[in-house]
Amino acid sequence: MTYNYSDYSGDQIRILKDKNVQLIKSGIFVKHSSFDKKSTSYTTQNSMFCNHVVHDTGIFQHYGFSSVPLAGAKNITLGIAGSNTNNVIIASHDTRYIPTDLIAGEVAVHDYQGQRLEFRQDQQINLIGEKQITILIAQDQQIIITDGNIEITGDVQIDKDVTINGTLHVKGKITSDDDVLAGSISLKTHTHTSGKEGSPTSAPQ
Repeated sequence: MTYNYSDYSGDQIRILKDKNVQLIKSGIFVKHSSFDKKSTSYTTQNSMFCNHVVHDTGIFQHYGFSSVPLAGAKNITLGIAGSNTNNVIIASHDTRYIPTDLIAGEVAVHDYQGQRLEFRQDQQINLIGEKQITILIAQDQQIIITDGNIEITGDVQIDKDVTINGTLHVKGKITSDDDVLAGSISLKTHTHTSGKEGSPTSAPQ
């Protein structure tokens, strides 16, 4: 198929050229993104084409994943139908905070504070927090871990009851602020009986 451009006026060609320029362009977040209730999406002020700022530019993101880019992040903006009045940001990138230690095939979800969820080689998953990692489980939900081993190198505090359906082996001492029961026998209040002085006592009861 061939085209005879002589059939188009100069104005028509300029319009097509302008639409092509506006179709895909780079931009910079002028301010931090925020959620806009009216458009039900995250928006920002977006600078394109030498500081031409467009307000309330929507950010299109993948289903199931939301991020709120900071001012200074770069982006790719799509001008719908080649228009500069109907823009959406389809990709964002911030070189200030990207992990630099990933190798081929690895994935990391991260933020500007250094918090990361890493999917490393050899099926290793790392959850990294600079201060505190909190995992919230609803009242009627539970975490189930099957097989494998759990290794904790720091102190552990548990604020509710613990049930162990197996053998407990402790290499250090065991202390209790309250009584200890072996079956129904109290460590603090159990008694022994003895047939006569110097003879072995009975089992605790």
